[in-house]
Amino acid sequence: PSEYQEVLNSGLEEVERLTRVTEDLLTLARSDEGAIVARREDALLDEEANALLSRLSQVAGERGVTLERDVQAPVRIPHDRDLMSRLIWNLLQNAVEHTPEGGAVRLHVASTAGGAVLEVHDTGPGFPPDELDRVFERFYRADEARSTGRDGRHSTGLGLSIVKAIAVAHGGTAVAGRSPLGGAVVRVEIPA
Repeated sequence: PSEYQEVLNSGLEEVERLTRVTEDLLTLARSDEGAIVARREDALLDEEANALLSRLSQVAGERGVTLERDVQAPVRIPHDRDLMSRLIWNLLQNAVEHTPEGGAVRLHVASTAGGAVLEVHDTGPGFPPDELDRVFERFYRADEARSTGRDGRHSTGLGLSIVKAIAVAHGGTAVAGRSPLGGAVVRVEIPA
């Protein structure tokens, strides 16, 4: 019975992974067709960011990664709460996945004169400087260090593509760079 249970659990994990990949591909296909429309409502971006940080804290703790908050409250901006939660989750999960044990991930959220800015910094290997313009391409994986997590799973290379699609649906931008922490940073700007 224990062997059957192990096989079933393994099969379930694979089904869940394939479901996530399928959902990601559908999101990107909708983006191509212009079907991702941000249903903006006036809401606090900082509260959503804090909730997602809390939700990810256990996984980060198990991986030995410290989560840091630099969230200036309140950050009120009209946005699609579901889409923005997915954007933040993708950024945080990606950063935690590629940050070595003992490292840190920092989330910065602040109001700007024209909207809001959201940055996720990590102390992982970062993006190769000559490939920064490609990190938002679908299926793109910068290198083996950023495409294979510590659990040995390979990234699909879709997470940052979805981040950019959601930012664009909000009339915003997403750019990648080198973090002052030593790893990667992804900066998303959303206009009011």
